[in-house]
Amino acid sequence: MEQINSVTFVCWANISRSPVAECIAKAMAEEKGLLGVKCASAGLIEPPFMDLSYEMRSALERLGYQPPKHHIPTRATAELLGNSDLVLCFERDQVRQVRALTGIGEAGNVYTLPEYVGFPEQEIPDPHSLIRATWLSGVINSLPPLLKPPFYGITGYVHPTDEQAVLKVHIRLARQIEEYVEEAIEKIAKTHSQG
Repeated sequence: MEQINSVTFVCWANISRSPVAECIAKAMAEEKGLLGVKCASAGLIEPPFMDLSYEMRSALERLGYQPPKHHIPTRATAELLGNSDLVLCFERDQVRQVRALTGIGEAGNVYTLPEYVGFPEQEIPDPHSLIRATWLSGVINSLPPLLKPPFYGITGYVHPTDEQAVLKVHIRLARQIEEYVEEAIEKIAKTHSQG
């Protein structure tokens, strides 16, 4: 296995999942003594705003990581991704778009983060896909506050105005990213011990 010295995490806008993975990977690589491994992140679309989302920043802090003071989203380019030894996405559709952008084929260095560590069927969803009003919102919102969470749970979504539930979604996703990144850094470390 060829030594991996750079990894770029790619999501849609580079404001949630990919900068969280970058922050966690930098901390874990440093902890493992992999100081030569460069971790970066990028997004496939123009970001709607110019910083790490407040909820993901809070999730990182709750997990014990120091998020960057200012995160300026980076747009994924063929050059940026082509210069990475490894590109890790969060959804299979992102992998397809990265491969189309870079010309890297199926045998290339582009995977979903779960796929890279042995879970090819798994994806890490965008937190915003789990936070939205549903057709039942009117009914649910008319319920007393204590009854709303169980009813929203039936739909599988979190209402955007429920700040605690929204934060919980982000913390849960950050933990999931942390678990996969830990396995990825272990795998990357093995490429250095063989080199």
